[in-house]
Amino acid sequence: MKHPLSAYLAAMVAERHDLGAQRRSERKAGEGRWFRALSWFADIDGSYGPDARVRLPFAVPTLERGFKQLEEDRLVTWQTLSVNPQTMRRLSGPRNFYKNNFQTLETPTQVLEPRDYSDQLAKED
Repeated sequence: MKHPLSAYLAAMVAERHDLGAQRRSERKAGEGRWFRALSWFADIDGSYGPDARVRLPFAVPTLERGFKQLEEDRLVTWQTLSVNPQTMRRLSGPRNFYKNNFQTLETPTQVLEPRDYSDQLAKED
């Protein structure tokens, strides 16, 4: 099972930024909800602000492919909405409201020696 690092990083960054600090503290890392356009992560134009936040240099199609793979394994789910879940105002177009489910992972972490890394990747394909 391979999941794009880009989508995982994006999901975790979005979880950190969305829905207010008081509500974030009610959830464990990896099980948050978020409401961001995929173009927000790279924010090439600087239209999403703030300037001080970390941007992730991933193209929207790369993130779409990654989220599709994460959805197939139920690690991220989403529903399409026409209202902003934070303000309840009508949106100009449909947007996705995401739910991270990384807390469901039960795969133990392994440390591989460099010489074993390639062998392990080949086994996962």
